[in-house]
Amino acid sequence: PNEDQTYPPNQNRKNYQENLQTMMKARQVSLRHPIFWTEKLMKESGYSYNGKKAKKAQQRDPQRIKYQQEISRLHSLKDEEQLQDDAQHTLQLLMDCLPPPHFDKVMRSLEDYA
Repeated sequence: PNEDQTYPPNQNRKNYQENLQTMMKARQVSLRHPIFWTEKLMKESGYSYNGKKAKKAQQRDPQRIKYQQEISRLHSLKDEEQLQDDAQHTLQLLMDCLPPPHFDKVMRSLEDYA
């Protein structure tokens, strides 16, 4: 096999592995700092972004605490292989559904997030 890192299949494999690691790191971070796609979902989970005063209140919000505990519990039930399978599935879904420039933008955002 060709071991040249500039060889396109090798570069693709390397990029895929880096993106997979980004997905897994982002998932870990999301356990403490979830990502919400809508403000409605954010509020339903006990989160909002109304400044420092709201942030202190959120830390004691029972709804938020319950949400975080449930997400963490579900995450902890999976072994490393299941977590990697989940990340691969999500990564493949993003690759299939997004045009390359948009996929790259999402991955850069997740890298910054993680």
